[in-house]
Amino acid sequence: MLENPPSDNRPLVSVVLPTRNRAHTLRRATDSVLDQSYDRLELIVVDDASTDDTEAVVNGINDPRVRYIRLDHSRGGSGARNVGLEQAKGDLIAFQDSDDEWLTDKLEKQCRALEAASERAGVCVCSYRYTQSGKTHTVVHGQGEIQSVEALRRIAGGTGYGTVTLIVKREVFERSGGFNESLPRLQDYELTMRIAKDWNFVLLADPLVDVYVGADSVSRSADKYVRATEIILDEHEDIYRADRRARSRLVFRAGKYLVLEGRYREALPFFTSAYRANPLNLRALAAVLMVATGTIGLYRRART
Repeated sequence: MLENPPSDNRPLVSVVLPTRNRAHTLRRATDSVLDQSYDRLELIVVDDASTDDTEAVVNGINDPRVRYIRLDHSRGGSGARNVGLEQAKGDLIAFQDSDDEWLTDKLEKQCRALEAASERAGVCVCSYRYTQSGKTHTVVHGQGEIQSVEALRRIAGGTGYGTVTLIVKREVFERSGGFNESLPRLQDYELTMRIAKDWNFVLLADPLVDVYVGADSVSRSADKYVRATEIILDEHEDIYRADRRARSRLVFRAGKYLVLEGRYREALPFFTSAYRANPLNLRALAAVLMVATGTIGLYRRART
């Protein structure tokens, strides 16, 4: 055995995992990080003031790469991620969620892709699978490096690059900032749009994450989606003024979430605004007509 083995020159990856009252799924998520084939990593678990057995679960993990940070007061997912970013030591930052699972070669493939990309590439995004209501679907983002202007066009137009699919160079956050804590949801959408103003994105067609959407997921809240939409439209007015089709899609989705909760009249102004932004959005026009005539409820029941 060598007395002084060669140092590991691979970049350190800091994995930030925010969690709140997910003790029952947390171990699955942490194990999928610690079992990565790319093992030069640290896992920062940020406990967003949980009231369950989260701390005991983390204390039961026998791995020196794990760091546990407990917040006395809840700051939400974005606030917890920002705390993790402040504590991260790595040159690359990745994100895990407390109820999702990585494939074992996720970090290895993403690190390799970033290393092979141009200096302008700041983010690597993998494809993923998601399971909801017992059904599993695959979302494929494509393959190869895309220029920042193309990444921005796709994101503004509705393509979602979730935080759990990202690996990001540290310098990206130093220039673009962290997560917007004023957003009740769509934090990943807004962050990646901000990043895309300055950086190229590298896409991997391989689905390397399994996402599980539960009944209590924040993504199911119409009120949070509507509020997030209002904030994003205000803070990125320049983008949506230039791209009316992107504005139409974003606003239409706000109306769609309200419809899913049976709040048809509240959805009408969003569908109307979506149609005015882009008269070629025929789905928005159809939604306006169905709400106005009272037939949208019948349509929903026929579809389910």
